[in-house]
Amino acid sequence: PLQNGDSSFEMQVEDADGFSDSRAFTLSVTATLPRPVLSPLVFPDLQVGAPLNPALQVQAINYPERFVLSGLPAGLVWNARTGQISGRPTVAGTYVVQAQAFNSSGASAPVTATVLVRALPRPWIGTFTAWSTRHPVNNNLGSLFSLKTTPTGAFTLSARTGSRSVSARGFLNASAPHLQLPNFAGAALSLSLHPTTGALSGSHGGATLSGWRAVWDKNLNPASSRAGFYSFALELDASHDANTA
Repeated sequence: PLQNGDSSFEMQVEDADGFSDSRAFTLSVTATLPRPVLSPLVFPDLQVGAPLNPALQVQAINYPERFVLSGLPAGLVWNARTGQISGRPTVAGTYVVQAQAFNSSGASAPVTATVLVRALPRPWIGTFTAWSTRHPVNNNLGSLFSLKTTPTGAFTLSARTGSRSVSARGFLNASAPHLQLPNFAGAALSLSLHPTTGALSGSHGGATLSGWRAVWDKNLNPASSRAGFYSFALELDASHDANTA
C-alpha cells in the first residue's frame, strides 16, 4: 500500500457450470501497526509432574513480536517469540497467570487466567514392591519390581529377574496407565496406581504385575512411634509336626 485509508473491493468467483458469487471487502491501511490483541487464555487442569500436553499457544492478532508471561507454576516455561507454554508443573496450587503481547506500537491489554495444579494423590507417593507372573518375557522366572515415586511426580523403577537387573527414570502420567515404557527389559511395561489404596497393577509384555505401597516412609510416614522390641514365634502346621521328635 502507498497511502493510509480504507479501500473497498469486490471479489467474484465462478465455477465450471457458470454459477458465480461475489462479496465486498474493505481493507484498512494504517501508518503504524495497531497494538496486539490477545485471545482469552485457558489452561487445562494440571497435575504435578505430568506434562502440559499438548503445549499451550498464546494467541494474538496484529503481528505480535514477543510475549511476556508472569505467574506461571514452577516447571512451566514460555517461548518469548512464539508465546508457546510447555513443561511439567512441580508444585501444586492455584496460580494466576498474566500474559501480554508486544509489537512496535506497544503492548496489548493484559489477559489473565487461573491455573489449577493438583498434587499427586498421597497413595501414589512412596516405595512400591511388585512381582510379575512367570512368562517367557522373564525367562519363566518372574521378576521383582521396585518403584519409588516423589511428590514431584518423578519415579525410579528397577526390576530384577534372576541375576539380571534393569532400571529406568521418568515422570508419572496424570491418568492410567500412570507409568508406561515402550521397551523395558525387552518388552512394553504398563503400570497403574490405585488412587486410594496404593495398590499397583499392570503388565510387562505378557506377564501380569501386582503389588502394593509400603505403609511406612521415613519422610512422609515414619514408624518412629512403633520403635521397640517385639517377640514372635513361628508354629508349624499340625500336618508338619507328625514326624518331629
